[in-house]
Amino acid sequence: MLKDALPAGLPISEELRTCATSLVHLGVREFAWPRPKALEVVSALESTAWAVLGGVVLVLRDEVYTRKYDNWSSDRRSNETWSDFVKRSHHETRSYIEHYPEGNAVVLYVLVFKQCT
Repeated sequence: MLKDALPAGLPISEELRTCATSLVHLGVREFAWPRPKALEVVSALESTAWAVLGGVVLVLRDEVYTRKYDNWSSDRRSNETWSDFVKRSHHETRSYIEHYPEGNAVVLYVLVFKQCT
């Protein structure tokens, strides 16, 4: 079921696909990763045409992941090439995830992808 939620052709390893957490319990066909794996996903997308349009932060509460309503987004600028946008989206995603104050919480990051050609 989780594999069906991932975009076709998303260039990430099988290990990153299988370690993603399904969010079916939230009523959505999305997936999320903890910080180290989310950063690996972003790294896997470098030198590809796949942008990260943004994402949402989830926190484990009472053994269920819930939306924290913290999020980020990257939009293509009018004078920006697709290639430059993809690179910037990776940079903004990496920066947001690396600097997010997790504290002692168990946090996951939902990533939204777009293939840009």
